[in-house]
Amino acid sequence: MTLIGHNAPPSRLPELEKLARDFTDAAGAWMDQGAIDDEASAARANDYVAGARRLWQQIDDERKAEKQPHLDAGRRIDGEYKPLLDMLERSAKEVAARLTDYLKRQEEARRKEREAQEAAARAAARAAAEARRAAERRNDIAGQIEAEQAAEEARRALDAAAKPVRVSVESDSGGANRRSLRRVRKAKIANISAAFVHYRDRPEVRELIERLANAEIRAARGRAVTIPGIEIIEEEKI
Repeated sequence: MTLIGHNAPPSRLPELEKLARDFTDAAGAWMDQGAIDDEASAARANDYVAGARRLWQQIDDERKAEKQPHLDAGRRIDGEYKPLLDMLERSAKEVAARLTDYLKRQEEARRKEREAQEAAARAAARAAAEARRAAERRNDIAGQIEAEQAAEEARRALDAAAKPVRVSVESDSGGANRRSLRRVRKAKIANISAAFVHYRDRPEVRELIERLANAEIRAARGRAVTIPGIEIIEEEKI
């Protein structure tokens, strides 16, 4: 089996690290010197900046070259495994949709059954209350007790009918957990202005707006551009 980097040339990292540290030390000397006051120093500073940027590009190119075999290997592995994952994901999604439909129909049937039970329990409670009043009018103690028992049974039936409807499915082989429907809540923007007002103080919102605005400014390529609510600041840099 061929290992990544097995026949690769030695890494230039130690050599490049020494060069980077030398340039960094030189930057410290420039910082100790303070402001640049003469043409000769400016020319040397220009050479330093150009050299530092060339070294930066050289190091970044080396990083990319050393990393590329790993990226290629990762893409190859992804290409081999992704079709299998896609097949299973789509297969599970198709069957899960049918299982979801089954559970929804079962829940609806159970809900209607509960509604019928609740209606029957309420009717029984009304009948028990009327039976108790009738027993009281004729001083029938036994009838009162029977009516109270009927009222208690109706109350228990109402409590049972009021419980949330929850249908689940077992595993046929024992290799899966009991599965039931679960409610998932997610956002859908109905009023983007109101949503923006709600989130406008979040730093992520400011960062997103600045990123979009900077992209529009770059796309203008120096041409005049106006973005509502955005102040365009121009800086001079080499």
